[in-house]
Amino acid sequence: MRVLLPIRSLLIEMVEHIDFPPHLRLFDNNLLTTTHEDNTSALSLATDQHITSRTRHYHVRWHFFWQAVQDGAVKVIYVETTNQEADYLTKGLPIDGFTRIREKVQGW
Repeated sequence: MRVLLPIRSLLIEMVEHIDFPPHLRLFDNNLLTTTHEDNTSALSLATDQHITSRTRHYHVRWHFFWQAVQDGAVKVIYVETTNQEADYLTKGLPIDGFTRIREKVQGW
């Protein structure tokens, strides 16, 4: 989300300042932004925004992300870990899981 929100803002600003013909204008100032999460604890923390004794140490900078989720700028949805397409980039997967996700994402 640290990278997602600035890119989202940049896209919205570009659309505001570029004179697109009306039939090419794909979205207004409300750009649908969705992030997929397979960690239920992180999903709960992002959507519920409930501070507990274990989460009270989070810095104020995370409140910015919580505000984006609360305002509806970003939607966080659950995806099963077997369907998480980014895992082959960040985790050491067994060869069958790696090739399945690679084929799904890259087509080979």
